[in-house]
Amino acid sequence: MLYDVVIAGAGPVGLFLAAELAQGGAQVLVLEQSAEADTPLKRLPFGLRGLNAPTLEALDRRGLLQAVAATQVRKPDKG
Repeated sequence: MLYDVVIAGAGPVGLFLAAELAQGGAQVLVLEQSAEADTPLKRLPFGLRGLNAPTLEALDRRGLLQAVAATQVRKPDKG
């Protein structure tokens, strides 16, 4: 099979890019070096502060922004 796009890395950015391209009709192949799909880096709770404006806009277009915002980790209040 031939692919329109090959993405190196199955992290959050690679998978999101793959999903966006597939939504546009591209045949996408995602390659991941790590045999372990659930690595600590891929589980880090970056929250919305770790995302730039275009990423937030893309999440919003897909109806995912509220879900991402709801799952961010918040530090407890001091007191």
